[in-house]
Amino acid sequence: MRHGAPAGWPADLPPVGAGFDEQVVGWLLDRLPPEYRTSPLRSQPLILALAARRHAQATLDGTREVYRELRAELRDHLDPAQIDGGLVALEALAAAFTRTVREVTMVEQGMRGHVWKPRL
Repeated sequence: MRHGAPAGWPADLPPVGAGFDEQVVGWLLDRLPPEYRTSPLRSQPLILALAARRHAQATLDGTREVYRELRAELRDHLDPAQIDGGLVALEALAAAFTRTVREVTMVEQGMRGHVWKPRL
């Protein structure tokens, strides 16, 4: 854990206060579809944070749905090894998307003024 950042805070973003405001918009845009880069929402970081959280959650939900349906939908088109490989890859993606949801949620909370208290 970096000084001033709670456990699980994104490694590529400073904690709230220490250069955070200058970097948060770019960080959020990196987690959103490219269309957001040219949107007037660039000047609304808290709206970007909400959009990034919802987008990250939808991506995770979609990945979980593909995982659940892959075998039934593609069993006639892929061999079992391909299906198993796809499931392993989807598990890894779901873990990464879960981390993104957690990080974006923390960033949004920080933007809303949440203060994390150190645990003993």
